[in-house]
Amino acid sequence: MSRIPKSYVGYALPTGKDARVHVELFADVLCPFSKKAYLKLKEVTEHYSQKGTPIQFKVVNAVQPWHPQSYYLTLTTAAANLLSKKKTQSDEVAFKLLDKLFQSQEEYSDENVADKTPNQITKQLVDVASEVSGLTQDEIQQQIKQDSTVVYVKGQIKYARQNAVHVTPTVAVNGLIENSVSSSWTLEQWTEFLDPILQN
Repeated sequence: MSRIPKSYVGYALPTGKDARVHVELFADVLCPFSKKAYLKLKEVTEHYSQKGTPIQFKVVNAVQPWHPQSYYLTLTTAAANLLSKKKTQSDEVAFKLLDKLFQSQEEYSDENVADKTPNQITKQLVDVASEVSGLTQDEIQQQIKQDSTVVYVKGQIKYARQNAVHVTPTVAVNGLIENSVSSSWTLEQWTEFLDPILQN
């Protein structure tokens, strides 16, 4: 089994496909601060798309060890997206699932899954992924078991580690980690930061 994923890791919104400025969010799906940064960066991406100066927004899952069940959320997202992407060539399903999972973080908190086995958690997630993606539960379950899915998830985690990502969220702009970024930034603060980079 190759340890290298078959495609570049992470999920990118299609609006910034040819953009000059790339913003990568290293996020844990169960991290409340990652949720804030994710929702705000989607707003920022839409803002620049409407202005005619699109940026590429990309999410890389960086599973934190204190959120062990986050691995199953990440694995299920990868499985559903890998399947869908074969047909659509886009990460649309990943973003639909991330939207859903970030909004329902509490369902997967330690307290709410303490008495559940990994298989039970995965089954719950597969139900959600099937509803969001239109794929069958069996298709997603089979894809979860594929080596390519595990390699893809490990690839995201390794990519975060090689970039010394210790906390979530962490943001990189054009490949460089920017530690000044905060999950509490407003749209105005983001535009103040990004406008000078976007200028010719």
